[in-house]
Amino acid sequence: MLAKSDVEAAKTAIFFGSLPPPVFDAILQRSRIIEVKAGQTLFHQGENAAAIFAVLNGMIKLTVTKRDGEEVVVETFAAGSSFAEALAFERSPYPVSAAALVDSRILMAPSGAVRAAVHDNPDAFSAILAATYRHLHHLVRQIEQLKSDSGLERLGHYILARSEVAQFPNEVEIPVEKKVLASLLGMKPETLSRAFKRMREHGVKVDGPIIRLDDPSALRRLLDAD
Repeated sequence: MLAKSDVEAAKTAIFFGSLPPPVFDAILQRSRIIEVKAGQTLFHQGENAAAIFAVLNGMIKLTVTKRDGEEVVVETFAAGSSFAEALAFERSPYPVSAAALVDSRILMAPSGAVRAAVHDNPDAFSAILAATYRHLHHLVRQIEQLKSDSGLERLGHYILARSEVAQFPNEVEIPVEKKVLASLLGMKPETLSRAFKRMREHGVKVDGPIIRLDDPSALRRLLDAD
């Protein structure tokens, strides 16, 4: 039996929150909570997709491993996110690996339980479409940025996006290590360092995980001019 707080946290994830209540309840009855420590792997690239996941608290990274062994971060998921939804119906292997960036609490819903719960409820497929659309939209945006934006622009847009939802727009917390951020933005760590150094001249100060903006509009002008 899941705690009430876990149930409410699961509802904040777009997939689980979009499900009709009877389907949501049926899936949760066969789901379980797993605690993962920072660095611990949830699943490996190539393993058979066995579950849909929701991050109740903490943060998960999705990575692919290149032929030379380099690990590339393709996405991160914080509390209120779900992932691997479509794979529950494709019955295909995970195309990525998933691991915890920090100690995390995860809801794990077995793929079979999800398929059984939605089989006789067509309305449930809207939840799958909603989650798939959000992931696809984000992926398309990432590809656009990688193809058209410089490293400086990708970092700047990332900072400004977080600034827009931060409690204090002039103070942004980066929730991941800088090497993870560099990989997520398609940059080398040294390129990320150079981008931060250039931004320093425009009022962007780095203090550990905190980015302070003297004037967010100055950063926007820098990006427009780049």
